[in-house]
Amino acid sequence: MERARVNGVELEYELKGAGEPVLLIHGSHIAGSFIPLLAQPSMSDGYMLIRYHRRGFYDSAPATGPVSMSDQAADAAALLEHLGVEASHVAGHSYGGAIALQLALDAPERVHSLALLEPAVLSVPRGKVVFELIDVAKRLYDQGYWEAAEDFFLGTPKERGDIARSIPGGLDQALRDMDTYFAVEVPAHQQWQFHASEGTQIKCATLYMLGGESSPVYVEVHDHIRQWMPQTETVVLPDASHLLHIQEPAGAAVLLRNFFARHPITAGTAPDRQRRRTARHTGQYNAAVDLLDGNLERGLAEKEAIRTYSGSHTYGEVARGANRAGNALRGLGVEMENRVLLALPDAAEFAIAFFGAIKIGAIPVPVNTNLQPLEYADLLEDTRAKAAVVDPSLAPAFRRARRGTTHLRHLVVVGEAERDELSLAELMEDAEDDLSPASTMSDDQCFWLYTSGTSGRPKGVTHMQHDMRF
Repeated sequence: MERARVNGVELEYELKGAGEPVLLIHGSHIAGSFIPLLAQPSMSDGYMLIRYHRRGFYDSAPATGPVSMSDQAADAAALLEHLGVEASHVAGHSYGGAIALQLALDAPERVHSLALLEPAVLSVPRGKVVFELIDVAKRLYDQGYWEAAEDFFLGTPKERGDIARSIPGGLDQALRDMDTYFAVEVPAHQQWQFHASEGTQIKCATLYMLGGESSPVYVEVHDHIRQWMPQTETVVLPDASHLLHIQEPAGAAVLLRNFFARHPITAGTAPDRQRRRTARHTGQYNAAVDLLDGNLERGLAEKEAIRTYSGSHTYGEVARGANRAGNALRGLGVEMENRVLLALPDAAEFAIAFFGAIKIGAIPVPVNTNLQPLEYADLLEDTRAKAAVVDPSLAPAFRRARRGTTHLRHLVVVGEAERDELSLAELMEDAEDDLSPASTMSDDQCFWLYTSGTSGRPKGVTHMQHDMRF
């Protein structure tokens, strides 16, 4: 790891990936807790991840004397300044989540968005129980029973197994770092207060990630954070406990990435514009991630998303279909900025093909379903579409149209396909439910629409990713 002298101390840090910065602040016991997250391409392919060891952990400078929560926040702000980062997404776990909140209070200009992974806000009523357990562990520690004291914090045998499997040497390092915890962090934690008066000062976009198997303490923390910071969005990792990103790094990475994608970093955005429900015109943004995955994370998976002549479909159904369609197109060699012609009626297949293409960074081109073969041939040539997804009723017209084309590689039929064609249903049946989105920007092309051609040849009109927000 690299070293930086900031705020009067030396901290070790590492950078992974490229893109908008994300500062990762670890908790008190597993300083390497974000290592599994760095290994997730869905994060590192689109963001610059900044992982560092706080004072007293690993080979960063020892924590000597009192180190308050504000001191920890000042270290984080100074590291960002050292790296030339004016504003960053910030993710903090447990004690690191408390530091992230303090950073948002002390240096709000540095925190663009805030992701709280079960922050240790123990000023809530149930927090008293946690401090009582800490006192018991402290007595064991003072008596020399270090491993017994450590057991209070590293969870069940399953959780310890998760740590050992995901972070080599993590358990041994936690034992070595216990001096810092009991001598420095416990006193600072007991003195730190965070209530409504502090929470209401934080205005940035905020995410609270909760484990489905976590302690009621963190459910109570969540409820208070939502009251104090009403802008907070909630997501749940169903099979995780307090070790969220250690136990479910892939799931945590997707939830974090989707949150950051909905709140891209921009410069000079006026406060009144920030309050508008519009996508910002710069920064990382994918419309399919925002409009589909974003609604799943808001708990709307079972809510109606679209209604067609054949019935209604939920956000969950459309999102799964789009993921499978995107994986199918990607499997056919469709890449970012490749065009995909869509000749489909207003049906579920249109929505899943449209959003599936957008999610992988391809450009869907919906076209009129009442054209002649020669007109479709012109559109295929003008778009240079690599694939076309068509209704069965239009398949004969496209079979004729493709004879004179040079770019179309795949004719995908929503229904029974003939030789040299592909069936959308069969492609989707073989595709995965999970889809890693392309790292698109807010001002990247999203889809094309053609004019009717009443006053001349139809003209393609490009629409940007941010145009999907209104």
